[in-house]
Formats: sequence, C-alpha cells, structure tokens
Amino acid sequence: MLLDDERLKSILADVAKKLKVDKKWRYVIKKLDEEIVNYSGNLRLISLIDKTNDKVYKLICKTPPNWAIASIVDAIVINEYHAYSTLFPIFKSLKSSVDVDNLFPECYYIDSKPDNRVLVFQDMTSKGFERRHGNNFDFNHMTVTLETIAKYHALSFILRENDISNVYANRLKSFSEKRPECLFEFIKHFVDEWLPVFKDKYYVHVLEGISKNIERNMEECVAKAKGLVYGHGDLWKENILFKYSVSIVYYHT
Repeated sequence: MLLDDERLKSILADVAKKLKVDKKWRYVIKKLDEEIVNYSGNLRLISLIDKTNDKVYKLICKTPPNWAIASIVDAIVINEYHAYSTLFPIFKSLKSSVDVDNLFPECYYIDSKPDNRVLVFQDMTSKGFERRHGNNFDFNHMTVTLETIAKYHALSFILRENDISNVYANRLKSFSEKRPECLFEFIKHFVDEWLPVFKDKYYVHVLEGISKNIERNMEECVAKAKGLVYGHGDLWKENILFKYSVSIVYYHT
C-alpha cells in the first residue's frame, strides 16, 4: 500500500506537531540510490525540515507490503504496530542497563486501522547508524547482531520480573501466540532462497536439515524454552543497522 500526497502531508502535519516543529515546515522524499530489500513493508525515507531554523528530522514512513498471503501480512503488521504503540514504551519505562534509545527508534505516528495502516518513525541514520552493504554478514557483524538482539529479548525477562501485579502483562495480551496460516511455508521459502549462499561451507548440511524440518525444529525450541520473549513483527537483514564507532547494532521496522 502506497500513500497519496494528500494523506502523506496530513500524516506529516501530525508528526510535526509531535516534534513541536513550528507551522512552517516542508518535507523532502529521498530518492534511494539502491534498493532496500524489506520483506514486510514499503519504505519511504523522508526529511521533515523546520523552515524557521532549517533543522532536519530524518524519518521513515512504512506501509504494509502488497503480498498475496494476507494472513502473514496481518500477523506481522499487527505485532509490529502493537510493539511500537505498547511494548516499546513499556520497555523504555523499565529500569535497566539496556540502552533502549539505541535499540529501537522513536515512533511518531501510528495508524493501525486495516485500510489505513502506516508507521512513521525515526530514521536511526540520523544518530550515526548505517546499513551493512552486501548480501550477508561476516562473523563479526553476526556476533554483534546476536548480542544486541539478546539485549532486546532480555527486556522481556526484566519486564516479567518487575511486573508483579501483571499490569504490563494485561496490556500486552493482544499479542497472539497463534501462528498465522502458511507461516512455516513462508519462512522455509526464504531460508531455501538463501541456502545457495552457503553451498561451499562445511556446515551447509546443517542448514539444509533445519530447513527440511523447520516446523518441528521451531516448535521443539519453543517447547524447551525456559521463558518466551516478545518479538516485534519484522526482522530482516535491512532492519539491522550498525554504528561502527561504538560497535552497537540496532534493528528497526
């Protein structure tokens, strides 16, 4: 789904108010130099400019993809919107050593109605993060990625330990544990698509085994887990940004 100019201007007017930008503002849509492969959304990179002082706010506007498998789109979008509207603000309120400001972006606009779904959030490149170019990550990038995703998931355990009265748990009940129809076929499709990248690696047979029995493997992992964590909907390579000066990784939607 793509936004027409009139609706985009209306949305950005709301964003400008939230950012406390003077009424005199303009916006520029960045022309991408290369394709951003984002499998669960259409992205538009926007600069909102305060005309009184030329301050630039870098934003990302995201709308759902035009996929034929509606159940997959709904599952991803519903979880993602709930994460931005409810889960992330709760995580930000927790007392912890996790640097949440560099873990996920500020969200400035959410419309979750089925026919109008759109997110507008902070473009973290404005804080010095950047995308990793190329089709895959090397060992160092994968290590930093997994370490930081672990910090993100640690927030679920911190939340559980601090939520003695189940106040947060009740607010998060709309997160569904039911998987959408065709989920495993969907995941397997993309796993198989990338298997050729590892064809010369000694461990390719392990990856092939995971793909062949992906439903059983995933269900066994869930069954053996000591505790479950909250996901955020969309996790793909292009959602992972790096800040090389301090070796922090951040992933967004």
